[in-house]
Amino acid sequence: MTILSKVLSLPVHFPLVRGMVSYAIIWPTCSIVQEYIAHGTTIENADFARAARFGVFGTIFWPTVQTINFYFVLEKNRIVFVSAASFVWTVYLAHVKAIERKKEAEVLDEKKI
Repeated sequence: MTILSKVLSLPVHFPLVRGMVSYAIIWPTCSIVQEYIAHGTTIENADFARAARFGVFGTIFWPTVQTINFYFVLEKNRIVFVSAASFVWTVYLAHVKAIERKKEAEVLDEKKI
């Protein structure tokens, strides 16, 4: 078995890894697209540190939630469980955004002085 075939077989044997890799790509990409939509930021000027944070957090949270959901939650409760997880995730994102806005306001206040 070649190294490539071993790597390609990892998602089959370890579905959590597949989810983690998916979210590690999807969330940072969403962050960069959001910057472009909101501010017209080009890829060269994108905040890659922010995108990396989204990748890390999206990789610690959603694959774990989905693993718990499909292995431990009864089928009739899965939608409610994911909805509750989505609520937690949305509150977290709103919190991060509030911190970001507070920092931006502080920078603007310093420039006025």
